[in-house]
Amino acid sequence: MNLRIKYGKTSQGKFISHLDLVRAWERAFRRAQVPIAYSQGFNPHPKMSFGSALSVGVSSSGEYMDVVLQKSFPIQELKRKLENYLPAGLVIYDIVEIDSRVPSLMAVINRAKYLIKANLIEPINQTEFENIIKNLLKQEKIPILRHTKKGLKEKDIRPGIFEIHGKITGEQEIQIELTVQTGSEGNVRPEEVLEVLKKNGIPLDLEIIDIHREGLYVGGDTGLVSPLSVTI
Repeated sequence: MNLRIKYGKTSQGKFISHLDLVRAWERAFRRAQVPIAYSQGFNPHPKMSFGSALSVGVSSSGEYMDVVLQKSFPIQELKRKLENYLPAGLVIYDIVEIDSRVPSLMAVINRAKYLIKANLIEPINQTEFENIIKNLLKQEKIPILRHTKKGLKEKDIRPGIFEIHGKITGEQEIQIELTVQTGSEGNVRPEEVLEVLKKNGIPLDLEIIDIHREGLYVGGDTGLVSPLSVTI
């Protein structure tokens, strides 16, 4: 039985690392006595796979994982059992059965949407903010310096920025919505976009930010589709 699970990390769970997240799910399946399937070979491991890893310190309401069970299991009972053993801060939103031929999450997910709340070092009005965004998105290239194993490397993130919206929510508070590339073809990190916005004139206080990933999506000509919809 092949399943796709939509889950999230609340503010209470946003500091759970990806490695600890995987261990938490493995432990929950084991304690719930759910017959998860294992790989073959010298070092068998549970047949679980995840969408794009979430950075530590970022909450989310739209993460996904695939899991293979040894046999059929009632989905509502599965959800109830797993919820009893997941740590505080991890929540399950939905579970659907998928065909075994469905492409992996990493093969199809290519968009991520973020909601960011930040403070401003000094006031800025809505018109100024929108003009900065408009001029930024007109640029053909947006180069940044990214840390890699071989040191700093210049990367053009403009092709991976699809939408930036936002509003001034207080005298020195701002809310920004981003849609960026993620997945096997490349990633644009929200922190990188914030750095660029600051360099282009938005007086962001990057020491005090709250980043929430609203969801991971499959993007195409018809817009954004939930990975839960890609089931056959």
